[in-house]
Amino acid sequence: MLFYIASRLSCRPKLHEVRAKLREMKHEVIATWLDEHSDYSDNPDHSRKVAMRDLCQISMVDTIILDTTSPISKDGGGGRETEWGFAIGQYQHKHLWRVGPAKNVFHYLADVSFESFDEMFDYLDKKKGKQ
Repeated sequence: MLFYIASRLSCRPKLHEVRAKLREMKHEVIATWLDEHSDYSDNPDHSRKVAMRDLCQISMVDTIILDTTSPISKDGGGGRETEWGFAIGQYQHKHLWRVGPAKNVFHYLADVSFESFDEMFDYLDKKKGKQ
């Protein structure tokens, strides 16, 4: 499967581990924002390019994973919610997975919901065993 992970910038270290585990399971993750070290706020032109790149990557994947395990930011951010909304717009062509609690009505549109990434990995293991 081909995945995109939508989350907060501050969660990158944890998501590097998630991506590594998905790769070990022979899945691919396209989410280049995980490897960047900028918050993009200082350069509007760069920010637009990054946003377009992320939307293109979401368009390419089979499944988007929305990470809601961290709190909603009070000081801006929220890109994960925009990415989730964009994926919802492609609902017929995407699997929508949520890891963590539903924090708004749109989170309930997830095809599959998990309490934790460990639960998600267990699901993938079981799914692989059925093939």
